[in-house]
Amino acid sequence: VIPTGTITANGDVFATKNELTGSMVLAVPGISTATGANLVTNGTFDSGITGWINWNATLSYDTATFGSSIKIADNGAQSRAYQVITTEVGKRYTAVADVKATGGNSLYDGMLLYTSVTDATTNASSSNGFANSIAGTDDIEFTARISFTATTTTTVVAFTQYGSSGVTYVKNVVVKQ
Repeated sequence: VIPTGTITANGDVFATKNELTGSMVLAVPGISTATGANLVTNGTFDSGITGWINWNATLSYDTATFGSSIKIADNGAQSRAYQVITTEVGKRYTAVADVKATGGNSLYDGMLLYTSVTDATTNASSSNGFANSIAGTDDIEFTARISFTATTTTTVVAFTQYGSSGVTYVKNVVVKQ
């Protein structure tokens, strides 16, 4: 392709015919460019379930079923394990986690983000938050991924298990700016 008109260079620009030395930056809407430090404490569960808060659930550390993970057993209503992280209003973040939903009703199992602990503990589906639940059959594994712009200085990262006979396992939880 031979360009017509004026070409304006920004930054250090060079010409090459070698695809190994040339590069291109693509802007893809919705893609994460998160490069900061992980804002989640103990997201790999190397320290058991330290740093995670229980809401209406039985939480335990598990390595046999889904690797080093937190096990969320429902206590008869929508149950959660959550953690409050500090965010900066107006900044964009990406939250990612590996989830395994077993038994019960996996329609609502997954990752939820809330703007307050009150919202996270009122049994409301993503009240003032961003939901990424899996709508499917039981015994399913998936990667939950949510990109969001913070509207408050704290964000609640929550994982839910819905169904009295079900269990949700979560590992590799990362939230980065």
